[in-house]
Amino acid sequence: MHGVVDEMLDNTKYLENMKRNFNDARIRRTRKMFQIHQWNDWNGDEAVIPDIEPAPDMNIDPVFMPLAKEVESWSIGSSKFHDKCSTEQVGSIRIKMNYFNRLYNTTKKKVQEEEEEEDPDDWEDENEFEDDDNDNSVVPVSAPKSPKGMFSECVYESKEGMCASLQEEYQSGEIVKDRPSHAIIMLQYKRGKILEKVLGDISKQTTFSDVYIWNNNVNNKIRCKMMSIARKIANENGQSGIRTLWIHNSPVNIGPPGSYVMANTISKLYKQFIFVDDDCKSPSNMIETFIQEQKQYPKDMISTWGKL
Repeated sequence: MHGVVDEMLDNTKYLENMKRNFNDARIRRTRKMFQIHQWNDWNGDEAVIPDIEPAPDMNIDPVFMPLAKEVESWSIGSSKFHDKCSTEQVGSIRIKMNYFNRLYNTTKKKVQEEEEEEDPDDWEDENEFEDDDNDNSVVPVSAPKSPKGMFSECVYESKEGMCASLQEEYQSGEIVKDRPSHAIIMLQYKRGKILEKVLGDISKQTTFSDVYIWNNNVNNKIRCKMMSIARKIANENGQSGIRTLWIHNSPVNIGPPGSYVMANTISKLYKQFIFVDDDCKSPSNMIETFIQEQKQYPKDMISTWGKL
């Protein structure tokens, strides 16, 4: 496979196409940001960037930026939720998530304050009223400075004490060597119907792994059901390829960047990460194959694809 990829890079315009796609994506995101701010006529020329008041925050990704209502409500599970949905005995074992507030910054259209009804004869300038009534200006919505709910909790361990040991390693920085040096990171969002298949494939792997799920569903009912399904799958047959299973219920749906936040959080615990999408199936030897190829090609990024 590596020989095929090398030949492809040498004998095709693949890299040129990738660079063009990257530039196109950047232009598309810039245009979308300006459209959000009601400036729709930009021709894509980065030498002519329009002035907009208030100036848009170009650090906000207009594709993945969260919904303003989710940032403002900041959905976290109550103690009642955890009493019902967390795993008994290990649910209180948690790893504190790193927090990148820029991923939670977003925008919304300005909310107009309700005005008292006035006599139409008192209007001095009808056009002025229409401008105010149709004010679609965009205002920033900032992420909280001290957010709650930023933790990943253990929902399953194949042997008692494994989750607590990982928590201790994370807190102390003293890494144990007699466990997997890799971890699997999964995103989850509105894929409940195939979660059993996707996570089931991971549970049937020939190599044991610690699995971390970043859950972008903000509905507590869906969260609880997903935690229950995940716990059931990990427990099945008693021969699960899942060594420990952790879930972070994100207070806000921040999209794919969540998987990288998870990797950043637990980076001191592992040397390799395997990212699995929530709609991809995996052969039972996938993890074993990745580990073998990583040893053979330590500087390479290795991937597979198997969409359900």
